[in-house]
Amino acid sequence: MDEEKKNFWNGTGKVLLILALVIGMTSLTMNLVSRRLETTQAQAQESPEYWVPTETTDTINILLAGQADLEGEDDFSNAIAPLHDLISGYDLAAYTQKALVNTDVMPSFANAMSNNGFDLVGLASRHALSGGKNGVDQSLDFWMTSPMHANGQNQSETMQNQLKRVESSGISIIYLSFTDVLDDPLPPGEEYLVNKYDDEKSPVMVAKAAGQADVVIVSMDWEGEDSQGPSDRQKKIADDLAYAGASVIIGTADNAIQPVQWIDDTLVFYSLGTFARNADEEDSARIAAMGGLTITKTTTANKSHVELTNPRADFTVCDGEGGSTAIQLLENSSLENKDDLVQQYTAVMQSMDDSIRAGGL
Repeated sequence: MDEEKKNFWNGTGKVLLILALVIGMTSLTMNLVSRRLETTQAQAQESPEYWVPTETTDTINILLAGQADLEGEDDFSNAIAPLHDLISGYDLAAYTQKALVNTDVMPSFANAMSNNGFDLVGLASRHALSGGKNGVDQSLDFWMTSPMHANGQNQSETMQNQLKRVESSGISIIYLSFTDVLDDPLPPGEEYLVNKYDDEKSPVMVAKAAGQADVVIVSMDWEGEDSQGPSDRQKKIADDLAYAGASVIIGTADNAIQPVQWIDDTLVFYSLGTFARNADEEDSARIAAMGGLTITKTTTANKSHVELTNPRADFTVCDGEGGSTAIQLLENSSLENKDDLVQQYTAVMQSMDDSIRAGGL
């Protein structure tokens, strides 16, 4: 019997044992594979078939004004008050300060510009060196402590080359101010005092700014006084700045309202004129323009696209003298011929691009 058992386990029993082990292992393996397939199918059902990147949109509205050239010791702090609701309704507002603060006009006027909603101010103008280096220093004594972001006058070459960004609702902006003409020469060795436009260096600075911000706004004081159309020089500078990456060009020429034009994706206001000035008998010298536009930034998967839309313009008039000076929309003024003036300047604004909307700032 023992011999039979021995023969059994040496022959048939061994085969049966191996067969049982194989069947058991196969069953276990199939069970594991089945569970893995069920898990994989469940995960596939829970996961979306396609990954859709998140898209975010940021939008700001910007108001643009020309030059402020009120001069004297009078209190002009209430001059801008009639436009308070308009200005403060924008996310950012910019203008050019031609009259030097602390030299030509009291700081109270510049403070009022800030209190009524202005955020960006250009200091480069043909008048910027009228007080020499001392005038620039006194001007900067004020602006370096102002809540407004100023550009165009400098205490050093290092300061001149700085590119400072302003953030608004997720959109980064670099604001630069240049003048193509100066009534007084830059002192040798102190060329940094005012941002005098240079055909080679200035576009390079704009290109660097375009690489560091979503939007580059350039305030440009240039020739064109009393002219209703841009000169060849204005057009060349505008073309060069647009090619360099400027998003918006705010031109100012004394006593001149000039057209608005798209140069590819760059919006150019050739001249918004002088919106704050001392009383003048000529209606045309007291009328200026203000511009507006919408900037939208769309970001998808760490890539962003910026678009400028809805360009528009309206007209202002500066009335009164001294403490009674008031700047208001032309359409709200008491001028008897205001309707004719609005029609006249609308035709000028739209003469190079009739897609620019007049009114409705």
